Amino acid sequence: MLLRERAAAALLAITALAASGCINGQSRDIPPGPTAIPPEASAYVYVAQARNQSQGTDGGAVVAYQLGADGLLPAEPYASVTAVNPRRLVRHPELPVLYVATASQVLAFDISGGRLRSLCADGGSAPPCATAPVPGSNPVDMVFAQNSDGNYLLYVVERGGGNNLDTLTRVVAYELDTDGGLPSQASSQVQTPNSLSYQGAAIVMLDLGEGNPPGYAYLADAGQSNIGRFPLLSDGNLPYPVPTVPVSATPTPEPDASPTPSPTQTPVSTAWRAANPARMILGVVPTPIASPVAEPEPTGDPSGVEIYVVEQGRRRIGSIPVYVDGNLPKNPAAESNTRGIYNSIAVYPNPISTVEPLSRIYGAAFQNGQVDSFLIEADGSIRPDTLSATFANTSSYPTGVSILPPIGDGPARLFVSVGGFNRVDEYEINPDGTLPELPVSSTAAVNDTFPADVLVYWEVGAGQP
Repeated sequence: MLLRERAAAALLAITALAASGCINGQSRDIPPGPTAIPPEASAYVYVAQARNQSQGTDGGAVVAYQLGADGLLPAEPYASVTAVNPRRLVRHPELPVLYVATASQVLAFDISGGRLRSLCADGGSAPPCATAPVPGSNPVDMVFAQNSDGNYLLYVVERGGGNNLDTLTRVVAYELDTDGGLPSQASSQVQTPNSLSYQGAAIVMLDLGEGNPPGYAYLADAGQSNIGRFPLLSDGNLPYPVPTVPVSATPTPEPDASPTPSPTQTPVSTAWRAANPARMILGVVPTPIASPVAEPEPTGDPSGVEIYVVEQGRRRIGSIPVYVDGNLPKNPAAESNTRGIYNSIAVYPNPISTVEPLSRIYGAAFQNGQVDSFLIEADGSIRPDTLSATFANTSSYPTGVSILPPIGDGPARLFVSVGGFNRVDEYEINPDGTLPELPVSSTAAVNDTFPADVLVYWEVGAGQP
């Protein structure tokens, strides 16, 4: 009887090892060892290491890793700079400038040649390397747009209600200088009393003709479960100037003076339904097709721009065509199947390819512990029956995704910042755009941090940082 029990126990152990992928020393929890010392290369991975991804104000950093010639991640970063609870990384559309959203402000760094240096010579916290801090603003996303003069604006989504619960949610615009430098104060904003929780934005420039706005800002209000639209000014700014009184639900007047009133924040705008929308990104569609679910309005033709939005309430990713007049369909024209609450999404390739393989959209499923991907059709719609996913490990919390296009004959690569494991994982994207189950390399874990976002930067001809 004892021998039978031992044999049964051994069989269960072998079955468990096989199920976990641990046969022959391979584990689904521990990816292959990182490259020890990366040789000279020109691809760099930047990571926002927060201490507390939602409320923390007690530290944090942005760190940089250099990929080896084999394309694999090293164990340790080569550079690190202090940043209070960083949670979002974006790069200037044309310049090697990295923008970091921290707990209450935005920082800018020079990353040319793989550097990670403040735009300020003394590394200070004022323009051009930093905006003025706004306590409680809780910035969660950043997007860009270029105005008709060729100048870029950085739009920052402030969720508000963070350390200062009186701080209203809003979106602000910062006018960047020609070197990508930041101003101290935002130049314009959208802030409405009935908005509850802005968590994403998309800026779409359209040819609407003389006398019309150059485009629209589409804002995801998760609290109201809608996407609101606001017209841009001719220079790309948002509809309202930033008030001179504190950005608060209950501003305090200055003593012995009449306070400067906040502008009336009741724009003529249209809102479309979306289930607790959050992060939004844009795609370019080569063969836009009018959606059959768009009636009764709008009835115009699609512009060729698609908005992809995280629908937290439906645990899906939705695709929404933007029409030539700036309207949207009543509901998302297509959706992924019900999967998870996605913290970040990315489309590759972008603009969307007109040849095989078609594009795919990738989403970091935070609570599922995996990354999902779905095929995008030539008309921009998501096909829900084309799921490809990495292995799910609910002990991990994927937060950010960033894609490195193929270098030479190598594959495209997906980098994922992974909370819980406190590291970055790297996946080689299959030729058809689908994902393998396991990563090919990862960084070493960094204890007492929560990697909130990741960004990969490739500079042709760059050498060592």
